[in-house]
Amino acid sequence: MNFMLIYMGEHTAEVLSRCGIAEVTDRVQGFCEMALNRMGSLLDQPRAVRVQNLQAERARRKARAEQQLRDAAANAKNAERTARLTRANQRALAQVAPLAAAWARGDGDEAALKRYGRRTELQLLTMEPLEMKRRVSALQHGQSGRLGEAMAGLHGLISLHPKAWGCPPHS
Repeated sequence: MNFMLIYMGEHTAEVLSRCGIAEVTDRVQGFCEMALNRMGSLLDQPRAVRVQNLQAERARRKARAEQQLRDAAANAKNAERTARLTRANQRALAQVAPLAAAWARGDGDEAALKRYGRRTELQLLTMEPLEMKRRVSALQHGQSGRLGEAMAGLHGLISLHPKAWGCPPHS
C-alpha cells in the first residue's frame, strides 16, 4: 500500500518516514513502480495458486538440495574408487617397469621379448614423455588404450599370476 501511495503521489510525510525515505526521487519512484508491477502480478493470481506456487518452489529447492547431497556422496565414492585404482596402477607399474626395462634391453625369454616388441602399452612403460610423443602417434595411443587402463590390466595379471611375471606377491 505504501508503494502505491508513493507511486501515485498521494503519500504523506508519515508514509515516507515509515518507509525510511527522505524524499521521493526518480530512483524511489522507479523502485515503487517495479514493486507494484511485481505485487500486481502476484495479486492477479488467486491466493490458492500463489500458495501452491510457493510450495512447489520450496519442494524444488528441497529436491535440489537432496540431489546435491547425493551428487556429493557419489563424487566422494568416485574419488575413492579413483584413488584405489591409482594406487593399484602405481603398484602394478612398480612391479612391471623393471621387467619392461629388461625386455627393452633384450633380456628375457624370447616370447616375452616378442610380446614387448608387439605391445605398444608395454613399450610405453620404458619411454620418456618426449619419446612417447615422438614414437607413438595419437592413433596408436588411442588404439592401445590409456596408460591407466593398461596399468590396471597389468595389475590384474600380476595379481592373478605373480610368479609367472617374476614378481613377488604384493599385499
